[in-house]
Amino acid sequence: MKHKLFDKLIKCSSIGMMVFVTCLPAVSAEEYTEETYKKMGVFLSNFTETGLRNFESSELNDTPEGNEQIINFAIKHLRINTPKKYESYAGEYGLLHGKAGNNDLTEVIFRYFGFKNFLPPADQVLEKILPSYDKKSDSWEVHEYTLDLAEYVKVTKISPAKDDRLDVEGYTYYPDLDNKKGSKCTAVVAPHSFSKQYKWEIVSLHCDPYNL
Repeated sequence: MKHKLFDKLIKCSSIGMMVFVTCLPAVSAEEYTEETYKKMGVFLSNFTETGLRNFESSELNDTPEGNEQIINFAIKHLRINTPKKYESYAGEYGLLHGKAGNNDLTEVIFRYFGFKNFLPPADQVLEKILPSYDKKSDSWEVHEYTLDLAEYVKVTKISPAKDDRLDVEGYTYYPDLDNKKGSKCTAVVAPHSFSKQYKWEIVSLHCDPYNL
């Protein structure tokens, strides 16, 4: 069975941690190429490199604490992948941080989770739950974020699932440890249209406990 949507998804897929568009030869969902596996690994690595490695996206979207995890993912993603845009400065109490506007965070959250208009209005932000928000500047603090140990995903299997979703299997690895194999992980991704391109959005990701 061919999946037309994923034909297009594979044809225009993601590349790099922040620059996403490239073109691959048109293939069916049953004919994933080595390049497709690589790009799926890059997509999932965006989550593990920020420490978000065990979740169901629908459950994160249901609670304030889950919302905080999504927002923190977006903030860390911006800090890691576009550091020059968020140059640090000496802020209050000498902390080093930058500011990210709602538009930037909204775009990251929609790109990876498929949630539109996710961020709450300024007058509804719960400061005790989401302390990174600054009402005065209507922006979110982007603190310095240094990876203690970069954790990325190597994809070993992609299988078509119901509703045009994909079941993904693989394991984490650590370039800083000479590509030492880490933990087994599984994921579910769904087709997603972003910036007029066919991409993926995360449905779930589950990694076994760290194995260093």
